[in-house]
Amino acid sequence: MNVFTMNVFRSNSLGIIVWCLAVLALSACAGFEERAEYELSAKPEARILVIGDSVMWWNSDSGASVADGISESLGEPVVNLAVPGAAISHPDPAMAVEGLDIRAQYRDRDWQWVVVEGGANDLGDEGGARGCAAVLDELVSEDGRRGEIPELVRRIRSTGARVVAMGYYDLPSSEASDGYCGKTLSTLTQRIKSMARHDPDVLFVAMADVVSPSNSSDYDPDGIHPSVRSSREIGGRIAAAIGAAERR
Repeated sequence: MNVFTMNVFRSNSLGIIVWCLAVLALSACAGFEERAEYELSAKPEARILVIGDSVMWWNSDSGASVADGISESLGEPVVNLAVPGAAISHPDPAMAVEGLDIRAQYRDRDWQWVVVEGGANDLGDEGGARGCAAVLDELVSEDGRRGEIPELVRRIRSTGARVVAMGYYDLPSSEASDGYCGKTLSTLTQRIKSMARHDPDVLFVAMADVVSPSNSSDYDPDGIHPSVRSSREIGGRIAAAIGAAERR
């Protein structure tokens, strides 16, 4: 089971069914490439891109995803290419093409901002076999300078875009089992925060300020993903960070 998505999204058969139901904005069920093409062509003036896993995608079917919250707060279109079940790196190239590799979600365009979120599913999928610490080190080093996440951020920064790097919120104790590396999420978040300190054009935004295990209403009924209110509030926090940076 993945940390930040349900098992169904990893299944080739059931995942496709759920995916089709979720992307009702399209006229028919389509894969990631078709969805990306649709999003990009429908929002040619968008200057903000969101990539990540199910946390960024959640509540999209009701127009209340994190990306929707950014869009509402700033009053401008936002392209959301996040995919449920996505990991920073996916070992299967065929799955990467379907957006399950967050690095492959990025699309070249004249973006001013790219919101990057991910890593929980890498820990959840690989931590049991390889150990949580090994997967964590591969994602981002303790000082935030090395690893797959810093490499992705540097790649995006090389285009001139600024980056919003997202830190995860904590899971309720019933979900944060060692088997899924759930208790490692706070360490991942601290390392992402350290990464952001090395570049003034990389902003760190903490979702833990919005979603807390002490308040069950912060979560979707599944106890893992953000509620509609939380998704919108996270989007608002990102928008506020972008606005503050642009006023400096």
